[in-house]
Amino acid sequence: MHWLVFSQACLAMDLHGQGQALAAAWFAAMILAPAAQAGRWWRPFSALAYGWMGLVFYLFLGSIPLAVLGALAGPSVQRPAFWVLAATSLGLCLYGLVNARQIRVRRLVLATDTLPPGLEKIGLAVISDVHLYSVEAGSRLRRVLAVLGTLEFDVLLSLGDLIEVGAHRGDWMATAGRLALLRPRLGKYAVNGNHEAYANHVAGQDFSAKFHEAAGFDLLRGQTACPGREIRLAGLDYRGATPGSSPVTGQDLAAKLDQEPGAGPSVLLKHEPVLEPGTEGVFDLQLSGHTHCGQMWPFYYLVKAMFPRLKGLYDLDGAGKLYVSTGTGTWGPPMRIGTTPEITLVTFVRS
Repeated sequence: MHWLVFSQACLAMDLHGQGQALAAAWFAAMILAPAAQAGRWWRPFSALAYGWMGLVFYLFLGSIPLAVLGALAGPSVQRPAFWVLAATSLGLCLYGLVNARQIRVRRLVLATDTLPPGLEKIGLAVISDVHLYSVEAGSRLRRVLAVLGTLEFDVLLSLGDLIEVGAHRGDWMATAGRLALLRPRLGKYAVNGNHEAYANHVAGQDFSAKFHEAAGFDLLRGQTACPGREIRLAGLDYRGATPGSSPVTGQDLAAKLDQEPGAGPSVLLKHEPVLEPGTEGVFDLQLSGHTHCGQMWPFYYLVKAMFPRLKGLYDLDGAGKLYVSTGTGTWGPPMRIGTTPEITLVTFVRS
């Protein structure tokens, strides 16, 4: 990618000698920058490196037809076309930076006949893929807390990837403390995602458990919970997030919930939007994230090929449903193009 963009840039700016060497040094530094950080997130260096990652991707996409145009029409047409490409790519990325900071509230109302007597509705606020301690520092958490502060809900749920690799090196207790101030009526529950698994590996300890506990979340790792006897929750741990743990299936969790006293709809938390064999229709609702809806066009099509249930609400065989969040934060480039970040408010009402 960098080689093609570099070659087109040198041609457009007629770079030779020292100018070309300086451009080569910049491109080489940006290639190495993400790996050089190794989860340390040196800001604003991180913002520069990952902002460039987004920019060079769109420059690369445009450089492919640009190279063909140059071969057909010559440098006189190719040079001005590169500047149009550069301006378009920069504008697109600036839009993506702003768009990624506009968290939307998706409201989902589901009718059920399982609510306990006297309870007419129950609200679940759902966050996913926040990626705290990635490119941004506290600003992302401030935005999330600001949106949550406008909503009425009984339970807060996190669908994984709440934290990022290297979070243990920062002032994570302060961040966890701000989350701990959120105290919904029926508590807060979470599951691990793949980035919690990475964070644990880099930290050399079960850092995810420490962070979630400090933030006031009950981390469901193949476990169930019935807060207030008003709703039944089950959580599947992301594979590898807990080394040495025995695998627990969705059917195991369904059997556990059947043994729990209490009523209310049953909700399965699972980071990836992949259905567990034999669980379709067993849970009233499965909540998942992970996909970011591709985050940046055209990754939408690649991610959809991997996860056909990419975003939104899906009816499953039987009576169950699956909702896939587009995610609340970003990974890699701190931008969203062709998709939007969200916090989901799920409300179960009496049918």
